[in-house]
Amino acid sequence: MYSDEDLTAFLDGELPAETAGAITAALAKDPALANRLATLEIDLSGLKSAFDSLPTPPVTLPATKPRWIMPALAASIMLALGIGIGARLQAPQTGWEMEVAHYQALYVLETLSVIEPDAERLTQEVAKTSALLGLDMNLEVLDGFDGLTLRRAQVLGFEGQVLIQIAYTMEDGTPVAFCILKRQNLDEEGIETTEMLGMAAASWQNSTHSFLAIGGKDQKLMADFASHLAAAL
Repeated sequence: MYSDEDLTAFLDGELPAETAGAITAALAKDPALANRLATLEIDLSGLKSAFDSLPTPPVTLPATKPRWIMPALAASIMLALGIGIGARLQAPQTGWEMEVAHYQALYVLETLSVIEPDAERLTQEVAKTSALLGLDMNLEVLDGFDGLTLRRAQVLGFEGQVLIQIAYTMEDGTPVAFCILKRQNLDEEGIETTEMLGMAAASWQNSTHSFLAIGGKDQKLMADFASHLAAAL
């Protein structure tokens, strides 16, 4: 496990090449680590100074050595920037979808597996959330998609608007969320698939609500799930 100090040093280009390479490899496999990297405050001017202060290789070294050493170190740092800063620039970090993604990234296999899918409880939860959203939802629609088991429906919020999270698990226990934000005067948008914090996601909206399905890494499953829900709602 790498500390925040390790990740900051990585971004600043202050780690040995071997350690930087290990972190680079870990980032490619660990979405949670990439998420931590993205949340760190990054001083771009400090990074520029770090690059400017890198020593010029001694002229006594073979001509081929600097061409390998310096680009390798720069590549490690720029890869980190691509995962960290790039994610900030491309993703709506203050938007509700990204807030949901950060929340969903905290879930593990054990988070929802302990919640038994009790039909009576789920019927009450769906009725409550449907009334708050002003949507005609029912248990048959929400729990009628093969491969996902409905676990709970809970009331959240975002900037004063009702945000509902309907939680599922895949057959292997992977958590999935279907989230609905009540809004007004929206332009209708069809389903768009994407990846958020290493998770497959699909979003769409009608004139009064925005929708997001997110979880796991199976993009086709999320797209099919979104199509099922969009058609029913």
